[in-house]
Formats: sequence, C-alpha cells, structure tokens
Amino acid sequence: MFSNAAALFVERFPRYGLSILAWPTGVDVLPSADALWLGSLPLQHAEVLYLYGLGDGSAALLLKDWLDRHPAHRLIFLEPQAQRIMQFLNGPLAMQVLRWAQIEIYHLPQGKEKRALLQEMADRYPVRGAFLAQGPHLPSSEKQSMARTKLALLRKTALSHAVFVDQFMGHVPLRHLVLNARHLPSAFYLNRMKDSFRNIPAIICGAGPSLQSSLYDLGQMENQALVFAGGSAIAALTQQGISPHFAIAIDPNPEEMRRLKNSFAFEVPFLFTSRLFSDCFAAVNGPFGYVRSGMSGIPELWLDEEMGLTEPTLGALLSPESISVTGLSAAIAYFLGCDPIIFDGLDLAYTNQRRYAAGVAASEEASHESLQPVDRHLMKKDRQGRPVVSAVRWVMEANALSRMARRHRDRRWVNCTQGGIGIKGIETALLSAMRSSFSSMRDLRALVHSATQRWAMPTTTAVISEKIDELKTSLDRVLGHLEILVQNDNAGKCALAEIELFDEEAAAIIFLDIQKTIRALDPDRKTFDWKAFQKMALQCQRAFL
Repeated sequence: MFSNAAALFVERFPRYGLSILAWPTGVDVLPSADALWLGSLPLQHAEVLYLYGLGDGSAALLLKDWLDRHPAHRLIFLEPQAQRIMQFLNGPLAMQVLRWAQIEIYHLPQGKEKRALLQEMADRYPVRGAFLAQGPHLPSSEKQSMARTKLALLRKTALSHAVFVDQFMGHVPLRHLVLNARHLPSAFYLNRMKDSFRNIPAIICGAGPSLQSSLYDLGQMENQALVFAGGSAIAALTQQGISPHFAIAIDPNPEEMRRLKNSFAFEVPFLFTSRLFSDCFAAVNGPFGYVRSGMSGIPELWLDEEMGLTEPTLGALLSPESISVTGLSAAIAYFLGCDPIIFDGLDLAYTNQRRYAAGVAASEEASHESLQPVDRHLMKKDRQGRPVVSAVRWVMEANALSRMARRHRDRRWVNCTQGGIGIKGIETALLSAMRSSFSSMRDLRALVHSATQRWAMPTTTAVISEKIDELKTSLDRVLGHLEILVQNDNAGKCALAEIELFDEEAAAIIFLDIQKTIRALDPDRKTFDWKAFQKMALQCQRAFL
C-alpha cells in the first residue's frame, strides 16, 4: 500500500504511477546535505538548478533561501537509482519536499529514455542559467556518469535556449532580414553554384591559436585550394596578409561587425545569410553573395519563396548542433563540389590558454566563462591526450562536423589543425603535406569571379519591397487583434480576434511557435499571456521602420 508521500509523489509526477510499483526499497543510509556542499553550488547565476542525486532531501532545506528569492527558480533532482527515491519517500522529509511546488524529482533512466527526459527538461526550461551539480556526497562511482549527464543536458539546453532566444528576440533577425533585403538584387546567388568547383580542394579556416602555424602554407596555396574564412577567421587571416577566396558572416549581433572592422577583407567575395547584423555591409565592399541557408527560420524561407528562390537550403546539410559559421562553411564547400575538404585553425579549445589566433580583436580574446549554456567550460583531452579547457559549443561543433563527414563519405575530410581536441572520425594531416599532394595550379580567383558574375540573384527591388510591405500590413492587423485580446472585455470579440489573428500571414511567418515561446517565459502560468505576445509583436513592428 502506498504511503502518503508515495501517493503525493505519483500525484505530482503521474508518469511514475505504474513504474513505482516495481521500484525496490533501498536500505542504504541516504546522505545529508551540509553547508560545505552548499557553498560549492553556482547559486548566484542559477535559474534552474539540477542536482544529480537526491540524498535524503535535506538539500532542499538548505536551498530554501535561493528558492524563495524568485518564484521562477527551480530545483530539479535527477536520481539514477529508483530505490533511493523509494527510500526518500519513506523518510521524514518527503512530505515537506514534495509539497514544494518549485521542486521536482525525476528518476534518471538510461539510453533513449534518459535522452528523452533530458530533452524534456531542456525544452521546459530553456534558460541561460541552467546548472547541473552533484547532489550531497555523491558516490565516486557515479561521478563519471554525472559528468556525461551534465554535458548531455548542457548541449540540449544550449539548443533549446538558442531556439527560445530566436523566438523571443525574433524582432532582431527580422530587422536584419528587412534591412539586408536591399542588398539582394545586386548579390550573386550561391545556391545556384552547385558543383561549380568540383574536385578543387577547400580549406575551412577557424580562428584558433594553431592557425598561426599554418599561415605560410596558406599563403602559398592561392591557386591550389579555395580558402574559406568565417567570422573571426576573416580578421585572423587578412591581418596576416592572406586573402580568403570567400568570407562568410552569419551572426545577428554587433560582435560580427567588430570582427569585420578588424579585418582587411574589403574586396573578398562576401557570403551572408538574411539574419546577418545589417551594419556589416558597411565594413566590406563585396561582391556580396546570398546563401539560402534555412538557418533564419520561417521569415527567411517565406521571403526566399516570394522571390522565386526554391533551391535546397544549405542548412539541410547540417546537424542540429551545428551553430557556428564553420559548419555552414563546410556545407558550402561540399555543395560547391570541393574535394578534399580540409579544416585548419579549428582548435575547439583554449590552446596554450588562448582562444584565438593573432589578429583577432582583443575584446574577443577574453577567456572568461559565459553564463550561456554553449559557453560553459569543460575539461577535455587534446589530440596528444593532455588536459585542455574546451567549451560546450566546441564539443557540439566537433560532433556536428564529425556527423557531416560520416554522412558524406563521397568526399575526403581532413583536419590539419595542430592543436585542440580534434574531430572524431576525420583523418589528421599536416597542411604542408596536403599542400605537397596538390599538383594542380589554376587561377582560382578568376574562377570565383566568373561564378559570382554568372549566378546573379533572380529578383528585383520592387518585388522585395512589395512582399515586405505585405508582411508589415499583416503584422499591423495582428496588433489590432492583440489589442482586443489584451483588453479582454468581451468574450465573443476575443474569440473572433484570436481566430482572425492566427489566420494572418504574419502570425504564421513571424510567430509560428508563439504559444510555446510565451509559455516558456512562465511555465506555471495557467492562461496564455496575450500582453507578452503584444509586447513581442510591437518590437517586430519596429523592425520595419
């Protein structure tokens, strides 16, 4: 027969209504939390604190002040041993802890079920301040499993956080899409250049510290391999007098502009996506090339199709964890037919305590740990087996590139980076050796120029302006419906306004997942927050000004 605590546990977490019947009762003494353990927790910046290990539940009592500090704070126990949960439920603190709405308790399974649970947590709490720490007096035998769980949860939370920010701050990429559209009629269209550089080697350059050791060889390969530089690598190369064949920028934040201002890529063919920080065009002369990537969401796809651009998106070649310009650069090289595809300067770690090669702005060289899930530091082993500091984003990037190489074995993939953590499944070589193996010499600058001239964008300023005006007009109507819903003074009018709102083109294009986004702002709210929706819509309206 269930105890009162077990009944309350099942009431709060009905997923365990059947499985709990098979859970054994533990006989071990459950560890208690103490002040020393409490001092090790990252409470200053935590919004959601996951604890690996439940103990006797006393951790919750020590965390009372933190939980009381903000109603959105959550304490989530992930307990890998079901019998420990049963033992806790028979203990003296169970009822007190279970009645605490800010506390959740989950049995952490293995395999696919574990991955599903961690994804559920990441989707429910896509916050930047999500931390996983070990519960009180966690056995040494479980610390390795905890480390794997921590990395998996951070990776999933990083992606959920990125999606949430893109939705919640959707006015930012929308503003850039509107402004960047003015450059489209005069741009070349990369997605019609498929296989234009078949069997020509490509070198994807990162801005890692080891890039320094490759500068001589890169400078000698002007007519042997296409050199791609994205983001910080543009400055790292051009500051050393090396001009890539293609420069690529995709970030919608001001840092992208600062990177370009620090470079000398004035006349390099400049590839961009619709979400690029729009001021970046002031730092380069082009020619400009548009990449239909699919990475900017529904607004990008909508405008592309309105312009008659129906070619496959290059983002389709990427894995979900590919969140950097490096992945898109590799996809572009593959799409253009390049073979082999070589990575260099892709340390994915703080090699010799440095993040970047020489030439990158000093403001980017700071190595402090960001609160963003993607920038949390991790200890990894470099290619020589030595400990090195990496970050969640770099582990994700290495995994994404590894998956790309496995999926596209019709090309040779080579990592010539001389430092960092490496990329699983991709062969390693010295760039000097690769250079010696390339016997063909051709005027690659001329080939690039010819391709950029041949594939002009098939659209006009008039078409783009007309479509953007239509979207803005639809958004204005959305705001009219939202005003009725916010006032909420007539049930019939509100019901009609809600139907008409979601029939609007702007609702489907700009606010496709708005219900999920709004609910993530306050998971405990029982009714939909129309006022928060209205605030987001007003910000989007300003994107058209």
